[in-house]
Amino acid sequence: MAFRSQLDTALPTRPVIPRLLYPRAYHRPGLLDWLEQPRPEYGLRFADDQGGWDFWDYPRLAAAVASAANEITQLRCRPHGVVSIVTRTGPEFIAAFFGALLAGNTPSPLAFPLTMRDRDQYVQHAATILEVADPTLVLADEAVQDLLTDAAAQARLQHRPHVLSMREDDVTPRPGIRAELALLQFTSGSSGRPRGVRVTWDNVESNIAMIRHWLQIDGEDQVATWLPLYHDMGLIGALLMPVVNQTDVWIMRPDQFVRDPLRWLECFGSRGVEIGVAPNFGFAYAAKRVDRDAVDGMDFSRWRTAIVAAERLDPEALGRFAEQLAHRGFRASSFMPAYGLAEATLAVTGVGLETVPRTVCLDWSSVRMGEPTVITDEGSLAETQRIGHGDGWLVGCGKPHPSVSVSIVNESGEELPERFLGEIAVEGPTVANGYEGADSGSTRFVDSRLHTGDAGFIDRGELFVVGRLGDSIKVRGRTVFVEDVEARLAMVDGVHKGKCVVLAGTNAGRAFLVVLVEAEPGDWVAGVTTILQSEGGADVVINVLAAERGTIERTSSGKPRRRVLWQAFLDGSLLAQTAYGSSLAGTR
Repeated sequence: MAFRSQLDTALPTRPVIPRLLYPRAYHRPGLLDWLEQPRPEYGLRFADDQGGWDFWDYPRLAAAVASAANEITQLRCRPHGVVSIVTRTGPEFIAAFFGALLAGNTPSPLAFPLTMRDRDQYVQHAATILEVADPTLVLADEAVQDLLTDAAAQARLQHRPHVLSMREDDVTPRPGIRAELALLQFTSGSSGRPRGVRVTWDNVESNIAMIRHWLQIDGEDQVATWLPLYHDMGLIGALLMPVVNQTDVWIMRPDQFVRDPLRWLECFGSRGVEIGVAPNFGFAYAAKRVDRDAVDGMDFSRWRTAIVAAERLDPEALGRFAEQLAHRGFRASSFMPAYGLAEATLAVTGVGLETVPRTVCLDWSSVRMGEPTVITDEGSLAETQRIGHGDGWLVGCGKPHPSVSVSIVNESGEELPERFLGEIAVEGPTVANGYEGADSGSTRFVDSRLHTGDAGFIDRGELFVVGRLGDSIKVRGRTVFVEDVEARLAMVDGVHKGKCVVLAGTNAGRAFLVVLVEAEPGDWVAGVTTILQSEGGADVVINVLAAERGTIERTSSGKPRRRVLWQAFLDGSLLAQTAYGSSLAGTR
């Protein structure tokens, strides 16, 4: 077991992980408590496509939820079954999600089809999830009802997807006997087949309470988000947490953010919103698309919380974002890097309020699983010039939240001392109740402990995440992580972040490093090849592939589907041109 109190500090063999200091006991509201006394004049503002916001106060939302619950109950679905939800970001999603809970069912959001590349691919993706979820009911937008009908047929479901009527009747909420699970959260499938994470009521309510106290939320705070609501970060961190707290929320759809990231920034700079959350690439995209002059006249000094998580953090991208808004009051201390995953409901660790995130630079030539990491330099996100392009630098993800225990373990599951590199393991009340269906994969539940499949280490009580264990190879005893290689490749002229993915694996006893770049072959090929050769030497088969834009397949949360791309490389179905090296079966 990892340390659970500072009384254990006399033992020198394991890292001490100080907890964030919150009150010993704090109020933990239930998921449905807000329906009993919905707060007037506060609510959710949904972005429309004309530049305006559609305001739904909490009493109005509560009425829609109660009507949805009655409608779900009248459909005679089996008690405590799963209700799969496929709707756009909007009041329909709120009604469907909380209505399913109120009716005694388990909601399970699915990605909306606009995130998929084509119709057939989406239908297959949805069918795979529906087959595992085995829902008693599928709630869908009218615009995608036919798509979901095809997916339901492939999954051998007996009922047609239903479109909620979205009434706002004056009805009294009549909660049914609640289901065992509050959420069936499907992972995005970056490493293979999506899996349904079984999240209990206690898991969700514990995690929401931790987040509220971590951020020191009060009734007047406001949240702005563009994250998809079918993803754990957008659902729990950016929707359920503020709704349970009955705070104001400004909600954009992901496609609206892509078209106009300035609209998201205006929430903070012009409307006084204090809390935002986004993955690393969201801040990078906003910094790239929004000119410095476009924020003139705005004031970001009230933006006190900018949570950043969901992928390995890029100090260059975050530093560039902070620099671009600094003249309008944004502070680097507003960044709150965090670590979490759906299997732990959401949040596991986080940097504290008004703390400038710490960065460390590793000697990557010495990185080996089960051995000490060598830190060659330290800094912070406020030192954007000194930490350069982010090559070799890691951003700390903070300390564990109260009641959560984090440890670093070796291949045998034994805990390692501080600064030793190993697998991140998590225990506590927010660790989910296993998977629905198959339980294979690098992330796994072993008794009460969650083995995350992520590699990292602890330094001075803070967690640093290095990469996915499944996306690494061993070269002469050293562990090479694809995320680190990608950070180096992004420094090559002609290679752009987000347009490059590194794949690692073994085949026929040989280790492979494969780089897929969405660009025409050019001078960049030599620079990429040099870096790969320095990483792998003669022990690794190297392939550099050039492809058209859109070739890098991604999950619904924007992560590259490395295992799918790797398999396509192996079977020769990857649509790319070999710019260096020799492929196995030949790319097309």
